[in-house]
Amino acid sequence: MSVMDGLAAAREIRRMEAERNWPITPVIIVSANCMPEHVAVGAQASAQEHLAKPVNVHSLIAAISHVLEPDAGRWVRRVSGGRTRGGEGHEAADR
Repeated sequence: MSVMDGLAAAREIRRMEAERNWPITPVIIVSANCMPEHVAVGAQASAQEHLAKPVNVHSLIAAISHVLEPDAGRWVRRVSGGRTRGGEGHEAADR
C-alpha cells in the first residue's frame, strides 16, 4: 500500500527541489482521469504532462520528448498551464 498518491508525490518532489535547490525532475501523470479539471489539478501539482490511459507509444514518446526539452523547467513552473495527450481512442488536446 502506497503512502501517497501520484499528485502528492509530485508536490513532494517539487517541494524538495525548491528546498534543496535541485534541478527539476520531469513528472508525467498517467491517469484514466483526463477531464480538464483533472489536468488542472496535475498542473497545479507541477506535472509537465498528463497522459490519458490507455497510453499508446506515440503519446508516451511525445510526452517524454516534451519534458526533456531545454525549456521544460520554465514550463513546469506555470501553474496555470497543463497539457494532456490522449491514449488510444482519445483525442489529443493541448491546454
